[in-house]
Amino acid sequence: MNCRPLTAKEVRALYARHLSRDFPPAERKPLAAILSLLRRGRYLCLGGFAGAELRAYAFFTRVPEGPCWLLDYYAVCQGGRGQGAGSAFWRQLPGQLDGCQGLLIEVEDPDTAPTAPERETRRRRIRFYLKNGARETGCRCRLFGVEYRILFFPVARDFPDREIPALLDAVYRATIPGPVYRRQVAFPPAGE
Repeated sequence: MNCRPLTAKEVRALYARHLSRDFPPAERKPLAAILSLLRRGRYLCLGGFAGAELRAYAFFTRVPEGPCWLLDYYAVCQGGRGQGAGSAFWRQLPGQLDGCQGLLIEVEDPDTAPTAPERETRRRRIRFYLKNGARETGCRCRLFGVEYRILFFPVARDFPDREIPALLDAVYRATIPGPVYRRQVAFPPAGE
């Protein structure tokens, strides 16, 4: 699999064909917001290709002055799931993340899933990231009404769990306008 940055044109096509199908509406940024962040150097979109065919993709929120980036979207395209493409693509990512010391990963909290099948899907996602080198941090976040558990994947260095909320908060503050941030971002206390 070949991993490379995507052009704005490729991002538009991927959003229409894959991302809008792979992620529920509550978890999708508007395409205009993604393209704006991309133009400003605050976003990185990578694709994993087998020849010319897109097999997987990952979008990252970048804070150039920050040590950690946020994994915004990660998916294997339909038809390629369950065949090792996700892990193969994941192993290539660190080589594409210049200046990134670690990845913050939001995963929908299985405890808040509306159905048993959705709960299992969320648990499967967490197992995927843990199997591929991420760790649980104990940090949780409520973002635009969705409850997340925060995982961490060290790219160049690890950070203590106590630093994770501040690192994540810095990413959100750098990319979400102040009034929206105040209404839509919360860090519930542990156990809530």
